[in-house]
Amino acid sequence: MMRKRVDIKAILRDPVQRRELMVTTIIATQAREGVTTTREQAEAAYDAVQQGATTMNDATREHLMNHRHTKGDGSWWARDAQGIELCRVCNECKEAKLSRYRPEILTGYNQNDVDEPIEPEPV
Repeated sequence: MMRKRVDIKAILRDPVQRRELMVTTIIATQAREGVTTTREQAEAAYDAVQQGATTMNDATREHLMNHRHTKGDGSWWARDAQGIELCRVCNECKEAKLSRYRPEILTGYNQNDVDEPIEPEPV
């Protein structure tokens, strides 16, 4: 059986074909990791990278917030300022996952930073 060769350079030169290749690759790669990704999410991720976007849109952020990790996949435990484990992150999802925490949780705080006393005021 003779296999037909694919001209990958031609695909990468054509923006429509390149986009289709990358979007389907994103979906397949995420599925292999156990993450369900819709076509719209994959297209949004591809568009964000193509545009050099530094801020995430809602679909991308939601997708990264649900990005799952297991031991040995290159991820690590993100910890708060006290060293308490918060969630597993990787370079790709760290910003999105840690955005759900107040900044003082990540940078540290003391009693002067909060409005509530530890013990009741004497009467």
